[in-house]
Amino acid sequence: MAKLEVVYEKIVNRKLLTGVQMEIYEILYISGPATVGEIATLYKDRHPRTKRNRSELSKRVSELAASGAVEKSPKLRKCPTTKKKVNVWKLTGKLPVKPPAYEPVKDRLKRLEALEEDVKGVERSIHFALHHTAHLGCLRQTKDYQDLKDFYDKHF
Repeated sequence: MAKLEVVYEKIVNRKLLTGVQMEIYEILYISGPATVGEIATLYKDRHPRTKRNRSELSKRVSELAASGAVEKSPKLRKCPTTKKKVNVWKLTGKLPVKPPAYEPVKDRLKRLEALEEDVKGVERSIHFALHHTAHLGCLRQTKDYQDLKDFYDKHF
């Protein structure tokens, strides 16, 4: 069994994709690399009464790309409708990974403020260690003291 077949089976068995995402994945699995327009045509062939348009399918392709299940091929293809060169999408052979959940700005700021406090605590500890050892005079000439001082000067 080829790698792509193994990944496909895992995606199906574990239900790692939503309905429309899975349909698009199957289209690419069966037909090979395709543009969004080609995917839309094949999708409509499968579901003639669908109300899903190309724009919605394009969003699902973007979600698949964000999950790592599909990627842009380096080759572009000329769209028969618009006559423009468009991206060709292909399967990566990797399992999709759920993108990180959205974190509200307030929560992000709180987390960053906590990290800033942690950094300030480390800075105070290093400053105290440098000051204390300098007064003792015992480590002033050692390599450890110089490394610590260089680190402090570089980062703080």
